[in-house]
Amino acid sequence: MDVFRTSEGYIAVMALKLSEPLNEIPENLFEGLKVVLTRSSSVASSRHAAIAAYRALRAFKEGKNITRNLESEVAVCLTGERQIHKALKRTNPIGADKVVSIVVSAQPMEWNKLSAKVCETLKAAEIDEFGPLQELAKDFGVENILSCSERLELIIVEKSALVELER
Repeated sequence: MDVFRTSEGYIAVMALKLSEPLNEIPENLFEGLKVVLTRSSSVASSRHAAIAAYRALRAFKEGKNITRNLESEVAVCLTGERQIHKALKRTNPIGADKVVSIVVSAQPMEWNKLSAKVCETLKAAEIDEFGPLQELAKDFGVENILSCSERLELIIVEKSALVELER
C-alpha cells in the first residue's frame, strides 16, 4: 500500500488480486472513508491513481466536477476521457480479478490494518502490478512519444491530466 498525503487528505492506493472476479462493488466498504475500486488495467501506477483521486477531490471542492460522484470523477481523471461513459467503461472493476483500491481519509490511519481489512473484505491479496504500460500508452495514444526519461508512466499521468485544461 502506498499512502500519499495531500491538501485534500490522505490517499492510500493498493493493487489487488482477487480470489475471484468482482461481481459487485460493495457499498460503504468502510465507514467514514471514501473508497474507489477501479480495474487495474486502467492504472499505470499508485502515483497515477493517487493523482487522479486528488484531482477528482479538488474538482468537487472547486465545483468543477463533470460527474455526480467521486468514482466517476476518478475514472475521468484516470483516463483523461471527458466522455463519462467511455471513462467508466475503461475503469469498471466488475468482472476483473485485478483491481486497484483507492482509499481517501481525512486523517492518518493505521495503514497496515486498513490494508489487511481491505484484503479480507474483498478476499484479495496485495500485489505490486498495475496495468501494462504499453497497452495503457496505446489507449492514451502516446505509445510513439519519446521521452528523455523514457518513463511511460509519467507520460500517461501527464496525458490523463489534460482533462484539467477543459474544465
